Amino acid sequence: MTQTMKFGSIEAVVDTFGGELISFKKDGREYAWPGDPAYWTGRAPVLFPVVCALLDNKTRFEGKEYGIQKHGLIRKKDFTLVSCDDHKAVMQITPDEECAAKYPYNFLFTVTHTLTEDGFTTTYRVENKDTRPMPFMLGGHAGFSITSMSNVTLTYACDEDCNLYYTNESGYMDTNLVLGKKITDRKLKLDPADFDRDVIVATDLKSRRINLSDAADGRSFDFIFDDFDVIGIWTPPGKDAPFVCFEPWNGAPAYVNEKPDFEDKPWIRTIVPGEAYEASYSIEIKA
Repeated sequence: MTQTMKFGSIEAVVDTFGGELISFKKDGREYAWPGDPAYWTGRAPVLFPVVCALLDNKTRFEGKEYGIQKHGLIRKKDFTLVSCDDHKAVMQITPDEECAAKYPYNFLFTVTHTLTEDGFTTTYRVENKDTRPMPFMLGGHAGFSITSMSNVTLTYACDEDCNLYYTNESGYMDTNLVLGKKITDRKLKLDPADFDRDVIVATDLKSRRINLSDAADGRSFDFIFDDFDVIGIWTPPGKDAPFVCFEPWNGAPAYVNEKPDFEDKPWIRTIVPGEAYEASYSIEIKA
């Protein structure tokens, strides 16, 4: 089920399937990726309780092995629409039988999409409804329309001197796989060929605000991810697709040499029974 929100010059559409914001227009211009199957049918999936791939799609909770597919268990589930008005939509989901068999914790997951005068904020809230501490990863995967990666410049809020990594053919992190480009004078130019392997990952950025500017059509917006530790940038390999995804994560793809226990994975969050955790990302339209 879809719902339309209108706020000033902004119009957005949310979908209870996946809890996603699937359209965002300002002054009639579409900024969100519309999900063209020629490139990628996804739009802005919610990643929980894992982001990216586990080693062989398996992990251990409290010593017992479970299987969880790439990007988790709720991105292709129906959420319940709690409320929706002109500028805010709230949707929730609890574990179904399939989820409970793969992730042995009871939770309430809430996603809220809030329109602002110049953009939107997406907020994830995870509440532990179990009787034990609950570990999880959490992330976004928001797609934005562009003309081509060849026309895009990324500008970072801080001076950066960090490596950019790419995942291997299995989607795992390998610190030997370093992208042959650096952020220079706060700017980064990426070509479609830079994504021939998969996602480009930054694990130690200072910046939590990145501007995207497209020289071909003049669009420009800031992506803000203060609540997240890691960010991936992705567009499909070999397609020069007209979109790019910003993926803010608390967590990361499996490392090739990591231990099998989920609790040992980097950047995870753990909350005790009755506790909740929130994380948000936003965009601000500049042009």
